[in-house]
Amino acid sequence: MILKRRVASATNEGGFGGTLMVDLGLKTFPMAIIATYSVASSVNPPPIQLLCIWIGLWVASQRFEEVEGTLNNHKQSQRVFPEYVGYIPKTPYDHALTRVGLQMVAFGALSSKLLALACMMLTFNYETNPLLSYEVLAGWLALECGGMTMVDVFVFKSGTQRPTHDAHVLPSFHLLWNYLSLLCLPWPTLRAPWFVGPGMWASFAIYSNCFANPAMLLFALRFNENEDILMSKNSTALVTIMIVTTLITIVGATVCWRHMDPAYHDTFNPMKHVTLKEYLDKTFDTRVHGRSGRGTGLDAGRAMLVDKFHHYYWPTEKVRRWLAQGWKQWEREKPLFFSVKWRGRLVKLAPQSVLPDGAHQRVAKDQAKLARLAIKKDMGDFMELMSGGHSDEKTATATNRTLPGGEGDPRGRNTENASELSR
Repeated sequence: MILKRRVASATNEGGFGGTLMVDLGLKTFPMAIIATYSVASSVNPPPIQLLCIWIGLWVASQRFEEVEGTLNNHKQSQRVFPEYVGYIPKTPYDHALTRVGLQMVAFGALSSKLLALACMMLTFNYETNPLLSYEVLAGWLALECGGMTMVDVFVFKSGTQRPTHDAHVLPSFHLLWNYLSLLCLPWPTLRAPWFVGPGMWASFAIYSNCFANPAMLLFALRFNENEDILMSKNSTALVTIMIVTTLITIVGATVCWRHMDPAYHDTFNPMKHVTLKEYLDKTFDTRVHGRSGRGTGLDAGRAMLVDKFHHYYWPTEKVRRWLAQGWKQWEREKPLFFSVKWRGRLVKLAPQSVLPDGAHQRVAKDQAKLARLAIKKDMGDFMELMSGGHSDEKTATATNRTLPGGEGDPRGRNTENASELSR
């Protein structure tokens, strides 16, 4: 129940739940890599230590499956982004097997990646060159990140701008975030075009689990300079573990593929890549669901797209025609999506070339009304304070009833910074 509430919060207003993925990674990865490192660097680790690591990794993979499954079943996200949310079927048998496959993928991928990273950190002699192993590992990861960026930009043509207006990163840094998110766990959520897209997601998952992890382990074993640790004394066991965990990942992916909703197969196919520009151009004429509480229909769906995604990825000419044709009609009919906040964000974030005539004047009028309302509220609070005849509770109640959407407003409570003020 707590997880469902957190998912509802993280995916509010059509969000993507990225905070949950980051939260799981920060809680799981550091302790797991420390535990794996301690085992690989010891001479003869006790069996109970190995057992605890495997149990911890299994619990982490179960958490991954719960988060991914809950994100996939989020009702609002399924309505707003049906092309990528909803791949886990509702029939009990296929539903259960798909989620078991997800857990197997997470367990295998996390185990093999942690083993590869821990062994890389133990490659060179930590007495004579204490930092060399870490420098080599950092260089390896930097090359991977750079290679992923080059492939994403020049092969899959994804672009370098941040995908959404609300992304709290500088332009291009979302590529680094995507790499770090995919480094250990192949989150299916990240295959969506506003993250890395199906082609980049599938290609990197195959590369990381089938090529990079074994290559990192073989590199560490080949250049190992520490003869008094487990990595030197029992390298065969480490290679066996890498093979087994990679096979677990492949089997889990196969189970997921066979039992997921077949309509979503193309969204996992590396040969069916879709960029965010292509996705928005295609769905601009078909989307009928917008933000929660902001109405339905084609206009509401389009309003959500231009409000959520960076204008670099818009079908610019379609957006310009849509705004020009609908603006005056919306001023008369006042649909739910046509709020003060939406108008203000549009004028602030959209290119000037797509804005319709009168948009700047309307936003200036909105701001003037909001300023007058704020002054009126402040004067009312001042008079109440001077008279001393009302308690803070009564003042708060009276103030609430003067605001659009308050208890005394017949239009109801759902308001967004007095967004219905101008209606």
